[in-house]
Amino acid sequence: MSTESETRRNFPHQSLRCYWPKRFTKRRPFNPDSENQTYLEYLQIEQYLGEGVSDEDEEEEEEEEEDEAEAEEEDGASCEDDRSSNAPEDDVNEQSKGTDASNQMSDIRRFMRGMERDEDFLDDYDMVDEVAKFCEEGSEGPFRAREKHVAILDERNTAGTIVDKGGHCRTNSEPLTLEQFFDKLSRKRLRVESDSTNAFDDEESDAERRIVFISDLDSFTIQVIIKTASRTQAPALRDLFHKYLTRKASMGVTISNGFPVFTLEFHMPYYVLGRSKTVSRDTRRKSDGSPLRQSRKLDFLSRSRDASKDSNPTDQHYWLHEAQISIVVTGVNNWVWTAYGFVDTYFGSKGTVEDYDKLKGRHWEREDPLAAGRLNGGEPIWTPREYFLRVVQSRIREVLKEWNRIVRTVTEEVEGSRGLAYSSSKITAQKLEFLERRNSQMAALSTQLIGGLSETIQAWEGFRRTEANYFLFDEVPTAEPSLEPSLNAIDKEFSKLKPGLRKLEQLKKELCDRREGLNAYLSLDGRAAARQLQDLTVLAIFLMATCSLPGLQAFVTQIGLDPLPTFATADALNNPIDIYHSYLAERLQTLVECDPDVVYHSIQLSKTIEDGDLDIVLPKLKLDGVKPKELAGELLKKFLPHPLFAAPFKDGVHIRVLFSTKNTPRLLLPYVNDRKATYGNFPALGLQDQAESKSKKVIVEFARPNIAREFTIDHLRSSILGAYVSNIHEAMGYSVVRVNYLGDWGKNLGLLGVGWQKHGSEEILNEQTDLFRYIHDLYAKMEEELQPEQDARKKARQDGQDTSVLESQGLFAERDATFKQMEDGEPVAIALWEKLRAITIEYYIETYAKLNIKFDEYSGESRVSLDLEAIAQVESMLKENDVWEEKDGAWVIDFDRHGAKLGTAAIRDRNGSTTYLLRDIATVFDRLKTHEFDKMVYVVCEQDVHFRQVFKAVQLMGRGDVANKLQHVTFTRANSPVAHPGSTQLLGDILDQCENHMRDAMTANPDEYQIEDRDAVGKAMGINSLVLQQLSLKKGDSNNLDFNLLTSPTGETGTNLQLFYAKLCSEIASVGPYPGPDEIPDLDYTSLSQPPYSDVLRLIARYPVATQFAFEKLDPGIIILYMFLVIDELSACLATDEFERAEGEGESSSAGLKHLARVVMYENVRQVLENGLKLLGITPISP
Repeated sequence: MSTESETRRNFPHQSLRCYWPKRFTKRRPFNPDSENQTYLEYLQIEQYLGEGVSDEDEEEEEEEEEDEAEAEEEDGASCEDDRSSNAPEDDVNEQSKGTDASNQMSDIRRFMRGMERDEDFLDDYDMVDEVAKFCEEGSEGPFRAREKHVAILDERNTAGTIVDKGGHCRTNSEPLTLEQFFDKLSRKRLRVESDSTNAFDDEESDAERRIVFISDLDSFTIQVIIKTASRTQAPALRDLFHKYLTRKASMGVTISNGFPVFTLEFHMPYYVLGRSKTVSRDTRRKSDGSPLRQSRKLDFLSRSRDASKDSNPTDQHYWLHEAQISIVVTGVNNWVWTAYGFVDTYFGSKGTVEDYDKLKGRHWEREDPLAAGRLNGGEPIWTPREYFLRVVQSRIREVLKEWNRIVRTVTEEVEGSRGLAYSSSKITAQKLEFLERRNSQMAALSTQLIGGLSETIQAWEGFRRTEANYFLFDEVPTAEPSLEPSLNAIDKEFSKLKPGLRKLEQLKKELCDRREGLNAYLSLDGRAAARQLQDLTVLAIFLMATCSLPGLQAFVTQIGLDPLPTFATADALNNPIDIYHSYLAERLQTLVECDPDVVYHSIQLSKTIEDGDLDIVLPKLKLDGVKPKELAGELLKKFLPHPLFAAPFKDGVHIRVLFSTKNTPRLLLPYVNDRKATYGNFPALGLQDQAESKSKKVIVEFARPNIAREFTIDHLRSSILGAYVSNIHEAMGYSVVRVNYLGDWGKNLGLLGVGWQKHGSEEILNEQTDLFRYIHDLYAKMEEELQPEQDARKKARQDGQDTSVLESQGLFAERDATFKQMEDGEPVAIALWEKLRAITIEYYIETYAKLNIKFDEYSGESRVSLDLEAIAQVESMLKENDVWEEKDGAWVIDFDRHGAKLGTAAIRDRNGSTTYLLRDIATVFDRLKTHEFDKMVYVVCEQDVHFRQVFKAVQLMGRGDVANKLQHVTFTRANSPVAHPGSTQLLGDILDQCENHMRDAMTANPDEYQIEDRDAVGKAMGINSLVLQQLSLKKGDSNNLDFNLLTSPTGETGTNLQLFYAKLCSEIASVGPYPGPDEIPDLDYTSLSQPPYSDVLRLIARYPVATQFAFEKLDPGIIILYMFLVIDELSACLATDEFERAEGEGESSSAGLKHLARVVMYENVRQVLENGLKLLGITPISP
C-alpha cells in the first residue's frame, strides 16, 4: 500500500488519524468465539453474569480460551443444536414453533441497543424503534414462499498461501431460501484455533471472507441476521439496518476504540424513473402500514405533450420509485471480514437474488452480486478495502445511470413545455390554469430531486475530504496494491452527478420564475384577465421572462419594440448593451450599403457615459470614396427616431448615441431582475461544446505557503487574487479546481525534523492548544540555532574558502541527513513529515474559510518529488526531443539555444537532486493526467522568468498544445512584512489584526459606522476590507498593509463600499412590499428619466461588459472601479431622495409611486453590487 508521499491525486486533506491501522494489516491472535458466538448469546451471558469481560480481560484470558478450543470443537454439534433455538419464527422454520413472539421481538431491541456499558451501546431510541417497529409491527403483505430465494451467500478463505485464486469455499455464491440462509449463518464461522487459515480436517472451510447479498431486505431476513450475527458485526449492522430502512446517504469509515473492528459503509438513496401502465409497488410495510418505499405517479410528465393536442393521452404513466443501495464491509482484519449488500429491486429491476443465479456463466462462473455482476465472484478480491471500493465503483455507475435518465427526462419536459403556449393562436383560461398547475408540480419535483442528489454528492464530498485517506495511507507500509485508481474512478463517477444537479437547479429556477408570473397573472381580477388574454407572446413573458430568446423576443414586443435583430456576435441574453447594439446596427444598415457584420463591428461602447453610450466609428464602415466627416452629417439627417435612442450627435469621425431615458428603465430593470445573481455571467465562455453543455476545466494554483515558514503578504495577495481568478472563471461557466501548492518539501523540512528530534515529542505536541504555531515556533528556534553556522559559511565564501567541510558537520549535516531520509522514504522520517503536513493543512482549511476561500486540493512539490516514475517520464521526453544537455556535471536546458532568451536553467544539480524547474514541469503533466484540464493558471508573485521557462520547456517537449493552456498571473513583491520584529507571522495573525483595527475604528467613530452588532460585523468587515484592498492594487504596485486606509469609511476603500451597501439595503427595506415581476415593466419610470438616476441605469447596463473585460484581463481592479463609479452616481440619487423628503414631497400618492420606481432601481443596483462583491470573494454585509 502507498504512503502519502507516493500518492495524493484528488484527495487533498490528510487528517492526523486517517491512517489504516497496522493491527488490521497483520494476522493477530484472537478468540474465534468473537465470530462464532452470536451477539444475542453474548448479551444473555453478560446479563446473567451482571458484568462482562473487558477487552483487556479477553486478551489476558486468550491462552485459557485457546486451551478450551478443542473441547468446544468436539462439542460443536450440541452447540449448533442449542443455536437452533434462535431460528426464525414459525412461518419460516419449523424449529421455531412455540417461540414466544414477545421474546423474539425483544431480541430485536436488545440487539439494536446492546450492552449499556459497551463502547457500541446505542442510546438513540429513534434508531432502535425504527428497526424494531419495522420488524415487530410492519406487515409484509404476501408472505414469501418457502422455496423463494432471499439471499446469496459466499463464504471462503485464502487457504494460507493462495494457489487457487478462488481459495477454499464453504458456500460458493449460492442463492438461499430463508430457512437455508438461517441454517448457513448458524454454523460456526471459524474453527477454534488461532491460525484459522486452512480447511478443517473433517469439517467445512473457515468462512473468513463472507459476502451476503439481499434484494429487498424485509423483516424476516433482518431477524435471521440479528439472530446469527456476532458481536463484532453488531455495531455495523445496527447502523446498516437503520440507514437502509430510512434511506440515508452516507459514506465513511469507522474504527472501534475497544476490540479492533473496522467498518466501511456506503449508503446511497436514489430514484428510479419507470414508465408503464401499471406499477409494481413495494409490499414491505412500515409500522404505520405505509409502503417502505414510495412509488409516485407523475401524471404531469406523461401527459405534458398530449395536453396541447385534442387526442387522448397515452395510457402509460411515469412512476418515480424510491430506492436504496447499502453496502457495508466490517471485520477484524484483512482476512476475517463480512460484506453486506442490500439493494431495492421491488420496482422491477433486474438485480434480484434470482436474477444473479440465472446469470451464472454469462461472464464468469459466478458473478459477484454486490458489485452488480461486474466482478468475478469465482476469483474474489481478498482485501476488504479494495473490495469495498470496487463494489462502490460498480454501484455508483448504476446510480449515475438512473440520475442521468431522470435529469434528461425532466429537461426534455421543461424544454418541451416552453413551446406549449405557442401551440395555438389563442389561449383559454382552462389552458392557462393547466399550465400553472403543471408548472407547480414540476417545480415541486425538481425540489425533491435536487434534495436527493445534493445529499448524495455531499456524502461523497465528506468522505473524500477525510475518510478517503484510510484507503491511501497505511500506518505501516504494506505490499497491497495502490487503491488510488479506484478512488479516482469513483471520484470521476461522482463528478458526473454535478452537471445533473446544476441542470436541475437551473430548471427549478426557470420553473419558479414561470410560477411567479403565472400566479401573479391568475390573481388579477378573479382570473378574468386570463379569459381576455389573446396574444401568446404576453404569456411567454410569464413563462420564460427574458432569460430565453423566445421570452426576450416576446418582452421587447410587449414594450413596443420591433422583433430583436440577430447578429452573429451579439449576446443579447447575457449583455443588455448588445440589445441596443443590435437595434442600432439594424437602423444603421438601412442607411448605408454595407455587410451586416461590418456594420455591427463599426459600433462600439463609449469609454465613459460622458461620451454617450454607443459610438459609431465611421472609418470602420470602410466605404470607398466617402469621407467619414461628410458621412456623419448625411447620416444624422437620415437617422429617424427610435424608441431606444435619443437624438445622436456628431463628434469628428464618430456619431455618439445616447440611450433613451424613457424606455431604458422598462427594458433594463426587468432584464436585471430576471437574472439576479447570474447577471454579469457569460456561462457559454466556459463550455467545451455548447450542444452538450460540457464545461471546460481550469486549474487555478495559488497561495503557496510554506510549511513552518512565515506567511508573507505575498502569500496573502496570491490567496486573494487566486480566489478572484477562480470565481470569475466559474462565473464564465468553467469547472474550477482550486489548488494550494504547499512548500512541503526541501531542506527546511529536514531542519524542522531535526528540531523535532531535539525539542519535540508526541507528549509535547498533545499538550499544545495551537499545533500550527508550535511548529512555526519550533522552526524559528532551529533557524536561530543554525544562524551561526550560516554566518560562518557566508564568511568562508567571502574569504574564498571551500564551504564543504562546514556543510558536512553540525546542524547543516543533521538537516541534510534528515532530508535525505525523507527523500529515501525512510518510514519514521516520512511519518513525521506527514504529521506536520497534516497539521498545516488542518490549519489552512480552517483559516482560509474566514477569507471565503476553499481549496479543492492541497498539493505540493513533494507529490512529484517522490513520484520517481513521473520525473523519469519527463526526463525521457526532454531527452527524446533533445531539450536538455550536460554542463559542468549538471543537466540543464539552454533556452537560448532553442530560440528563447531565457538563459540556462538546471533541471538536475551536480549531486543529482531535482530542481524547482523540473518539478514544476513534471507537475504540469501530472495534473494533465489527473484532471485533463483545458487551462491552468498560476497566481504567483513574480517568478516571471521561471514560468516562461516552464511553458517553453513543455513546448520544446513536443507539447505545444499543453503549453498554450498555461498562464501566469504575476504581481510585485511586497516591500516589507506586516509582523512585528521577532515574531512569527501566520495567516490568522494578519486576519486578527484586520478585525481588531476595524473594531477599534468602529468604537472610535460610532457615527460613521451605524451598525448594530459591531463585534460580529466588524470581524467580517475587517476581512472584507482587506480583500478589497489587496485586489485594488495594480499588478505592478508594491504591497504594504495600511490599516488606517483599510478601515477608512471614505474614499475608494472596502469599508466605504460595504457601508454604502448596508445603507442601500436599509433604503430598500424602508419601502413597503416590493413590486412583483409582472409589475416592474409597467411602473411609472418618469422619475428615473433625468440624471443622476438615468446615469445609474446606464452604468447598470455596463456591468456585464465590466465582468467580461475583467475576465479577459484577470484584473479585479476593473470590477472595483466599476462599483465605485456606481456608488458615486447612486450617492447623488440618495441625496436627492433625502432632499425631496425633507421638502415634504414624500407624502402624496404620486410621490410614493415615484419612490417605488426608484426602489426598483435601487434593488437592481444592490443586486449588481452583490454580484460584483461575490466575484471578488466578499460576502456582502447587510445592516
